[in-house]
Order: sequence, then C-alpha cells, then structure tokens
Amino acid sequence: MPAERRHAATPSPDADPYGLATAEFYDLLATGHWETFGPTLGRLLAGVDPADGPLVDIGAGTGVALGSIQDAIPGVAIHAIEPSRAMRTALHTRLAVDPGLRDCVTVDPRPWGAARPPERACAVLVSAALGHLDADERDSLWRYVADRVAPGAPTIVEVLPPERPLDVLRQRYCERRIGAFTYEGWQQGRAIDDRRMVWT
Repeated sequence: MPAERRHAATPSPDADPYGLATAEFYDLLATGHWETFGPTLGRLLAGVDPADGPLVDIGAGTGVALGSIQDAIPGVAIHAIEPSRAMRTALHTRLAVDPGLRDCVTVDPRPWGAARPPERACAVLVSAALGHLDADERDSLWRYVADRVAPGAPTIVEVLPPERPLDVLRQRYCERRIGAFTYEGWQQGRAIDDRRMVWT
C-alpha cells in the first residue's frame, strides 16, 4: 500500500488578516516612520559583531529594516522571520532586486513559536511585532535572548504607542501622493481591557 501523501493545508485568508490588510501599502505608508526609526536603529546596532552569529529580525515584514541593519553591521547575516505570506511577497521582491540583501538574508516563513532561529545571534530586532506574539511565544523569545544572544549584544524591541490600552478616535496618520493618486493611512483603536486593545 503506498505511503499516504501529506500536503500543507492552504491557509485561509482569515489566517493573515494583518498582512492582507497592510502589506500592499506598508512600504508606501511607513516611509515617514522609517526615516526616523532607521537612523535610530543604526545607532542602536553600532558595534555589533557579525561574527557572533546572524541578526534575528522577528516580524521582518516587507524587509523595510534590512537596509538599516546592513548599513549598521556590514557583512551581517540576517535571519528574517515573517509568517505573513502577503508581507513575504514584498520581502522576497525586495531580496530579488537587491543582490546585496539576497546574499545575506534567510527568510523563515514560520511564526516565532515554530521558527528555527540560529543557535547563536549577534542581535535581535522585534520591530512593532511584539503584540503579534502570544504569551508562550513571548516567553520563548525571552528565553532565546537569554540563552542564545551574544553577551552584551542588543535586543531591540520597538513598542509603538500608546503605552496603555485606550480608545483612539479614527485619524489619518499618513498621506502620500504616487502618480495621479493620493494614498492615506487611517487608524483607530479600542481598548478591550487594561492590557489589550484592537487596532483597525
């Protein structure tokens, strides 16, 4: 009797609501943020030794941080963890057109809880992704940092405002003109309890 063939189930679009909602326009609308955060990231990574292992980028998204990482740590290998297929589409496109990135970036498509990060890391970056990790994944992340990141190396966790859950009225946070169209980013928030909120 032939062995049973196993195929990965095709994920439902509902399994990636954040990526599907944002990936198409992420680079377009996040440019202003990265013009500020990119140089800050570079300063935080100054002095990191790439010989200590790859930099682990958790929630790499479309890869918008990769250039800043490379500029700060020449020659570093990057282990980019991004479970969103929609975000990875843009990430792989960025790698395809940039040989300098293509040669040093490994893309891990699994969520942090199932990912296979390197045995040692020279630094860890969690850019606006901490809220996407559940309690077990956060515990696993802190254990990885304690056990696998080179002594004295940075772990950078970007936490976006607000610092506590609150209701945020709908507001436009970005506007960019591309060709004949103007693209706008809008957001609103609703507190669920004293620790969590929902962003739209």
